[in-house]
Amino acid sequence: MSRYLILICITAFLLLNVSTGIAQDQQESYQETFQMGLTLFEKGLYTEAIPYFEQVSENGSNTLIQESAAYYRARSLTQIDSTGTNQ
Repeated sequence: MSRYLILICITAFLLLNVSTGIAQDQQESYQETFQMGLTLFEKGLYTEAIPYFEQVSENGSNTLIQESAAYYRARSLTQIDSTGTNQ
């Protein structure tokens, strides 16, 4: 009986580590996607930046990065640059 308990604990531990690793990889991927959108935005390529911000705001797993992406998406749609003026 104790062998099964140990086996179950090891299995649960491994599954938890795998799922945590996957979540971290996804988070890093969304951060990279957001950064790409931000780079395009800062270059004044607003239309090109929008899909990156949309992907993060709709699918990201971090509320802060999702909110930031939605904010920059809105600024990209209105083409308001970092100085707060229309281009």
